[in-house]
Amino acid sequence: MANDTTMKQIEPTPSRRRFLARLACTLHAALAAGLSVPFLGYLIGRKPASAEEQWIRLGPPPDLPAGRPAKIEFEAEEGEGWWRRRRVRVAWLVRREDHRWTAFASRCTHLGCPYFWNREKASFLCPCHGGIFDLEGRVLAGPPLRPLDRHRIRKDQGALWIEARPLPSAEVEPV
Repeated sequence: MANDTTMKQIEPTPSRRRFLARLACTLHAALAAGLSVPFLGYLIGRKPASAEEQWIRLGPPPDLPAGRPAKIEFEAEEGEGWWRRRRVRVAWLVRREDHRWTAFASRCTHLGCPYFWNREKASFLCPCHGGIFDLEGRVLAGPPLRPLDRHRIRKDQGALWIEARPLPSAEVEPV
């Protein structure tokens, strides 16, 4: 017959049980705090790069005839959070008859395809889906439902400046 003391399970003492419960709560609290720090940093951190204004100096206004768009390239910074890179961007710059300037984003508003200026037809053509835009960026034909997006542009101290982030046409006036 086995000894009664060897068969008996050892019950944890209340102080040991209390210690393990506190240790588990402490570990859970540390884990929750560690996971919430990046989330709080996202909420109260700086706004994303896509929402920041970024003006790039293009230089003196080019000698363009009125109504003839010119494809321009400029370098802009992009990224999110700590990640940043510089990228060459493209826009179409147009001098109007009243000597004001318009800068169109280089992507069609239908599916984002690059378009080009067709001198013979005096319009912007998107070869992918047949979108056609006039010199004001309005849709003439094809599937695009809205006009070309525009970059804000300003003239300051004899130079043209362009905002890197394009906006819908309704929000931007020529300068």
